[in-house]
Amino acid sequence: MTSDNLCLSDIYANLQPHAADCSLYLHKSVTSTNTLARELASSGAKHATTIIADEQTAGKGRMGRAFYSPGGSGLYMSIILRPNEILASSLELLTVLAAVAVCEAIEELSPLTPQVKWVNDIVLSERKVGGISCETRIDPLCEERSWVILGIGINVSTKEEVFPIELRSLVSSLYPGHDCPFTRSQLAAAIIKSVLHPKAESTAALVASYRRRLMMLERRIEVYSSSERYEAVAKDVDAAGHLLVQKDSGELCVLMAGEISIKIVGEPK
Repeated sequence: MTSDNLCLSDIYANLQPHAADCSLYLHKSVTSTNTLARELASSGAKHATTIIADEQTAGKGRMGRAFYSPGGSGLYMSIILRPNEILASSLELLTVLAAVAVCEAIEELSPLTPQVKWVNDIVLSERKVGGISCETRIDPLCEERSWVILGIGINVSTKEEVFPIELRSLVSSLYPGHDCPFTRSQLAAAIIKSVLHPKAESTAALVASYRRRLMMLERRIEVYSSSERYEAVAKDVDAAGHLLVQKDSGELCVLMAGEISIKIVGEPK
């Protein structure tokens, strides 16, 4: 079965028994699903409203980086969440939740075992196949004006030659140029269900599920931000999903996503 055309009725059918909880918008081409989601969220769109697109012409990932989003072979979606519908203790773990949800959805529909590169990249065979961005607006005076947007992009069947040359050694797809055992509509529904109804029954269980999928633990990484750059060994994640790294001096540091990026430079010990 190939990754066929996205179909709203198919997505709703695969969302059962939770279809009534969601309002879905499907577009052939958009600049960015996150852009449309912000507009809808600011206009009062309800919790679990989801924008899905076949193509993005200006897709964005974490820290404003471009996310290549060709039509016909990927899944690009943004889920609007209302903070009053989310446990307060889970709010800072939403990127962790989304990463686990994407992995669980892929595992449910296929024999693949995707991993996570902290904090938000979905990886298969050491190459990025998807990414997650999390945007938050909290208005302490008005719950109706507060929202979270989870932006999720997955390369489902994009062939290697379609990617820009500079990306080909870094990115791939779940099934590049091969028949995919599920449709993009099925994947969209599975991700939405996993985000809204996570299998983990506690934040501790969620972090444990995230930890099991991290690809860089006990590997040497390069940490860099606007102010510093150094090498360290990735050791663990804490209860909030922050990455714990050990510098060559032995010093343990806690990394929060923010403006920090990492690059894996060593093999597992």
